Amino acid sequence: MTGASAQCYCRCLSLCWSTTILAVYLGTATRSPKFSVEIISPLTTGQISAASMTFIAPAFDLAMAELQQEYSQVFHVNQTYIYNSTLIRSCDDLVANIDFLVADYYYRRVFQPNLTVFAFSGCSIESVAVSKLASAWNQLVIVGSYTDMVFQNRIFYPTVIQAAATPAGQILHAITTFISMFNWTIIHIVGDLAGVSGALANVGSRLLAASLKKQGCTIYSSMVNTATSTGDPFKPILTEIKKIARIVSFWGHALSLRKFMVTNTLI
Repeated sequence: MTGASAQCYCRCLSLCWSTTILAVYLGTATRSPKFSVEIISPLTTGQISAASMTFIAPAFDLAMAELQQEYSQVFHVNQTYIYNSTLIRSCDDLVANIDFLVADYYYRRVFQPNLTVFAFSGCSIESVAVSKLASAWNQLVIVGSYTDMVFQNRIFYPTVIQAAATPAGQILHAITTFISMFNWTIIHIVGDLAGVSGALANVGSRLLAASLKKQGCTIYSSMVNTATSTGDPFKPILTEIKKIARIVSFWGHALSLRKFMVTNTLI
């Protein structure tokens, strides 16, 4: 993430959080400078993913600093990261343990703020699990990169705010529906981990593979990192693809895709 993009992201976070918190604050009977807010963010600590602390925590910390600077006279905001570095190191781990992680912290915390907000990027479908719990507790949820179409049901998810410009759930639904429409059953997924798009390539390719396998598709997967690879890493992959599949789903930066396509024409 470049300095400009990081600054923009942090500014968007701060604006989203402050608008939401102010709306709740103004709608309550309490008008005290001591109005307290806790923002809870479940994260992973292992491999790079959309919920990796390596990516998320710095942006959240900067957004929190901006909130405290601009609204310290109105309310007190505290940021809490919840994670388990032993048990949860990947998106799959987070999905499997998110209910326990969130509920354990929620019921064990000593301080009870006036407002609790679950704000996180969303690694996979764990955002749905968190939202179910938060809705039962009548607490706010702000989901970033991974959201789901089920959140459109405001009866079951009345407290969820989808902040993603392009929700991952809808992207996956569009791809899987398109593949199903043409009855394609053998797909080779290629991902490039290089650059700022690497996290999306890592997470997106895995989520797509899981979704397509549920549809009965045969999935082959190849992950590369063009930033560290010597030579052309796509050549052996394309050679293998020509033997087993006609359909390829590529995850990575546009420049990587161009290199992939150029290499294909040379084989």
